[in-house]
Amino acid sequence: MEKEIVYVDMDGVLVDFPEHVVKIINGREVKVPSPNGYLNQRVVEDCTSWVLKDPLNNDWTDYPGLFSYLEPLEDNLEEVLNRLENKFKVYILSTAPWKNYSSSSDKREWIQNHFPNLTNIEGGGWLEKRLILSHRKDLNRGRYLIDDRPNNGAAKEEDPWAPESKGIIKGFGDYENQEWIHFGCSVCEYGGTPKLNWEEVLEYLNC
Repeated sequence: MEKEIVYVDMDGVLVDFPEHVVKIINGREVKVPSPNGYLNQRVVEDCTSWVLKDPLNNDWTDYPGLFSYLEPLEDNLEEVLNRLENKFKVYILSTAPWKNYSSSSDKREWIQNHFPNLTNIEGGGWLEKRLILSHRKDLNRGRYLIDDRPNNGAAKEEDPWAPESKGIIKGFGDYENQEWIHFGCSVCEYGGTPKLNWEEVLEYLNC
Protein backbone atom coordinates (compact mmCIF):
# COMPACT_ATOMS: atom_id res chain seq x y z
CA MET A 1 0.00 0.00 0.00
CA GLU A 2 1.28 3.45 -0.87
CA LYS A 3 2.42 5.44 2.14
CA GLU A 4 0.69 8.66 3.16
CA ILE A 5 2.59 11.92 2.70
CA VAL A 6 3.97 14.07 5.49
CA TYR A 7 5.29 17.56 4.76
CA VAL A 8 7.89 19.03 7.13
CA ASP A 9 8.62 22.75 7.29
CA MET A 10 12.20 23.99 7.69
CA ASP A 11 12.41 27.27 9.64
CA GLY A 12 11.49 26.73 13.29
CA VAL A 13 10.92 22.99 12.74
CA LEU A 14 14.19 21.67 11.34
CA VAL A 15 16.15 24.92 11.36
CA ASP A 16 16.86 26.85 14.55
CA PHE A 17 15.72 30.23 13.28
CA PRO A 18 17.03 33.00 15.57
CA GLU A 19 14.69 35.49 17.17
CA HIS A 20 14.53 39.07 15.96
CA VAL A 21 13.85 42.43 17.53
CA VAL A 22 11.82 45.29 16.06
CA LYS A 23 13.36 48.75 16.14
CA ILE A 24 12.31 52.19 14.98
CA ILE A 25 15.31 53.70 13.20
CA ASN A 26 15.15 57.00 11.32
CA GLY A 27 11.39 56.89 11.53
CA ARG A 28 10.92 53.43 10.02
CA GLU A 29 10.21 50.07 11.60
CA VAL A 30 12.81 47.41 10.89
CA LYS A 31 13.44 43.83 12.01
CA VAL A 32 17.01 42.97 12.99
CA PRO A 33 18.48 39.79 14.53
CA SER A 34 18.50 39.58 18.30
CA PRO A 35 22.00 40.04 19.74
CA ASN A 36 21.19 37.31 22.28
CA GLY A 37 20.91 34.48 19.76
CA TYR A 38 23.52 31.97 18.60
CA LEU A 39 24.55 33.90 15.48
CA ASN A 40 28.05 35.25 15.79
CA GLN A 41 28.44 38.98 16.22
CA ARG A 42 29.79 39.56 12.72
CA VAL A 43 26.69 38.02 11.11
CA VAL A 44 24.39 40.05 13.39
CA GLU A 45 26.24 43.24 12.49
CA ASP A 46 26.24 42.44 8.77
CA CYS A 47 22.50 41.72 8.75
CA THR A 48 21.72 44.85 10.74
CA SER A 49 23.94 47.03 8.55
CA TRP A 50 22.33 45.58 5.41
CA VAL A 51 18.85 46.46 6.69
CA LEU A 52 19.83 49.99 7.64
CA LYS A 53 21.78 51.04 4.55
CA ASP A 54 18.85 50.70 2.14
CA PRO A 55 15.44 52.26 2.89
CA LEU A 56 13.78 49.42 0.93
CA ASN A 57 15.15 46.85 3.36
CA ASN A 58 13.14 46.34 6.54
CA ASP A 59 13.59 42.66 7.36
CA TRP A 60 16.88 40.94 8.12
CA THR A 61 15.59 37.58 6.88
CA ASP A 62 16.01 38.94 3.34
CA TYR A 63 19.78 39.17 3.87
CA PRO A 64 21.46 37.22 1.03
CA GLY A 65 23.15 34.03 2.20
CA LEU A 66 21.50 34.15 5.64
CA PHE A 67 20.44 30.49 5.64
CA SER A 68 24.02 29.28 5.36
CA TYR A 69 24.60 30.56 8.91
CA LEU A 70 21.62 28.81 10.51
CA GLU A 71 21.92 25.68 12.67
CA PRO A 72 19.65 22.62 13.09
CA LEU A 73 16.97 22.83 15.75
CA GLU A 74 18.15 19.54 17.30
CA ASP A 75 21.13 17.23 16.90
CA ASN A 76 19.15 14.09 16.05
CA LEU A 77 17.05 15.30 13.13
CA GLU A 78 18.27 12.65 10.69
CA GLU A 79 16.94 10.04 13.12
CA VAL A 80 13.66 11.97 13.45
CA LEU A 81 13.17 12.11 9.68
CA ASN A 82 14.07 8.44 9.29
CA ARG A 83 11.43 7.49 11.86
CA LEU A 84 8.86 9.51 9.93
CA GLU A 85 9.97 7.97 6.62
CA ASN A 86 9.53 4.45 8.01
CA LYS A 87 5.79 5.08 8.20
CA PHE A 88 5.16 7.94 5.77
CA LYS A 89 6.62 9.43 2.61
CA VAL A 90 8.37 12.59 3.80
CA TYR A 91 8.82 15.81 1.85
CA ILE A 92 10.37 19.07 3.02
CA LEU A 93 7.87 21.87 2.37
CA SER A 94 9.25 25.33 3.05
CA THR A 95 8.89 28.92 1.89
CA ALA A 96 11.82 30.90 0.50
CA PRO A 97 11.46 34.61 1.33
CA TRP A 98 10.55 36.33 -1.94
CA LYS A 99 13.01 39.19 -1.50
CA ASN A 100 15.88 36.94 -0.44
CA TYR A 101 17.10 35.90 -3.86
CA SER A 102 19.61 33.35 -2.61
CA SER A 103 17.28 31.63 -0.15
CA SER A 104 16.03 28.95 -2.56
CA SER A 105 19.50 27.61 -3.30
CA ASP A 106 20.59 28.26 0.31
CA LYS A 107 17.82 26.00 1.62
CA ARG A 108 18.74 23.29 -0.87
CA GLU A 109 22.37 23.52 0.27
CA TRP A 110 21.36 23.54 3.95
CA ILE A 111 19.60 20.19 3.56
CA GLN A 112 22.62 18.72 1.77
CA ASN A 113 25.03 19.96 4.45
CA HIS A 114 23.02 18.97 7.52
CA PHE A 115 21.44 15.73 6.29
CA PRO A 116 24.33 14.14 4.34
CA ASN A 117 23.23 10.57 5.10
CA LEU A 118 19.66 11.19 3.94
CA THR A 119 20.64 12.87 0.67
CA ASN A 120 23.24 10.27 -0.34
CA ILE A 121 21.19 8.04 -2.63
CA GLU A 122 24.06 5.65 -3.29
CA GLY A 123 24.40 5.16 0.47
CA GLY A 124 20.71 4.42 0.98
CA GLY A 125 19.51 8.00 1.45
CA TRP A 126 15.97 8.91 0.41
CA LEU A 127 15.65 12.70 0.81
CA GLU A 128 17.18 13.76 -2.52
CA LYS A 129 14.79 15.85 -4.65
CA ARG A 130 12.14 15.91 -1.91
CA LEU A 131 12.36 19.66 -1.29
CA ILE A 132 9.33 21.75 -2.23
CA LEU A 133 9.45 25.54 -1.96
CA SER A 134 6.08 27.29 -2.03
CA HIS A 135 4.18 30.31 -0.74
CA ARG A 136 0.95 28.28 -0.93
CA LYS A 137 1.27 25.19 1.25
CA ASP A 138 -2.50 24.82 1.13
CA LEU A 139 -2.19 23.64 -2.48
CA ASN A 140 -0.24 20.53 -1.48
CA ARG A 141 -2.06 17.28 -0.86
CA GLY A 142 -0.96 14.88 1.87
CA ARG A 143 -1.92 13.56 5.30
CA TYR A 144 0.07 15.91 7.56
CA LEU A 145 1.89 19.22 7.49
CA ILE A 146 4.29 19.85 10.38
CA ASP A 147 4.78 23.62 10.56
CA ASP A 148 5.40 26.15 13.31
CA ARG A 149 3.44 29.03 11.78
CA PRO A 150 0.00 29.53 10.18
CA ASN A 151 1.53 31.52 7.31
CA ASN A 152 1.67 30.58 3.62
CA GLY A 153 -1.31 28.27 3.68
CA ALA A 154 -0.82 26.22 6.82
CA ALA A 155 -3.98 27.99 8.03
CA LYS A 156 -6.55 30.02 6.14
CA GLU A 157 -6.07 33.77 6.00
CA GLU A 158 -8.18 35.97 8.25
CA ASP A 159 -9.09 38.19 5.29
CA PRO A 160 -8.16 36.36 2.08
CA TRP A 161 -9.49 39.18 -0.10
CA ALA A 162 -7.36 41.94 1.42
CA PRO A 163 -4.87 43.51 -1.04
CA GLU A 164 -1.83 42.06 0.74
CA SER A 165 -3.36 38.59 1.13
CA LYS A 166 -2.83 35.54 -1.11
CA GLY A 167 -6.46 34.47 -1.37
CA ILE A 168 -6.09 31.50 0.99
CA ILE A 169 -9.66 30.63 1.97
CA LYS A 170 -8.81 27.13 3.25
CA GLY A 171 -5.67 26.12 5.11
CA PHE A 172 -3.87 22.82 4.63
CA GLY A 173 -5.79 21.17 7.45
CA ASP A 174 -9.18 22.36 6.19
CA TYR A 175 -9.11 19.82 3.38
CA GLU A 176 -10.47 16.30 3.80
CA ASN A 177 -8.09 13.84 5.47
CA GLN A 178 -5.41 16.49 5.95
CA GLU A 179 -4.07 17.82 9.24
CA TRP A 180 -1.79 20.66 10.17
CA ILE A 181 0.38 19.88 13.20
CA HIS A 182 1.28 23.23 14.76
CA PHE A 183 4.83 22.62 15.89
CA GLY A 184 6.34 24.33 18.93
CA CYS A 185 3.21 25.30 20.85
CA SER A 186 0.86 23.85 23.44
CA VAL A 187 -2.23 25.77 22.26
CA CYS A 188 -3.15 26.57 18.65
CA GLU A 189 -5.62 29.38 18.01
CA TYR A 190 -5.59 28.80 14.23
CA GLY A 191 -7.14 25.33 14.11
CA GLY A 192 -4.02 23.18 14.01
CA THR A 193 -3.03 20.33 16.32
CA PRO A 194 -0.50 21.75 18.82
CA LYS A 195 2.66 19.77 19.59
CA LEU A 196 5.53 21.29 21.56
CA ASN A 197 8.47 19.37 20.13
CA TRP A 198 9.58 16.44 17.99
CA GLU A 199 9.11 13.97 20.82
CA GLU A 200 5.42 14.86 21.01
CA VAL A 201 5.04 14.79 17.22
CA LEU A 202 6.57 11.32 16.86
CA GLU A 203 4.42 9.97 19.68
CA TYR A 204 1.28 11.49 18.13
CA LEU A 205 2.08 9.93 14.75
CA ASN A 206 3.06 6.58 16.30
CA CYS A 207 6.55 6.75 14.88
